[in-house]
Amino acid sequence: MAVNHQSGRRSMMIWGAICGPIQSKLIIMPLGQRRAVDFINNVYEPGLLPFMDKLVEVSVAENREELTLMEDGAPIHTALSSEKWRQDHQIQKFSWPPNSPDLNPIDVTTTYFDPPP
Repeated sequence: MAVNHQSGRRSMMIWGAICGPIQSKLIIMPLGQRRAVDFINNVYEPGLLPFMDKLVEVSVAENREELTLMEDGAPIHTALSSEKWRQDHQIQKFSWPPNSPDLNPIDVTTTYFDPPP
């Protein structure tokens, strides 16, 4: 009898952006598309660019170059193709903070959600 150690779980990648009260649309990455080029085509182009342009439109910044993107160190964010795309679109990137609950934006955002029943 062969032992199968697969759990049968599937993971889903969801992307969103927040700047104060302004939110992007949520983007669900298609299953199996985990390469940087997939991320650029499915997230940066249809999600990040319109979101940053909206921030400029509502006067959060005068132009896209004044805005700073913050992403974690996931391989799709640090890939050369992702870095080149951001550079080509004049998008500045801020380094993800170290493992400190005071500096981790994800830990802070969870305080805005109601706890499950």
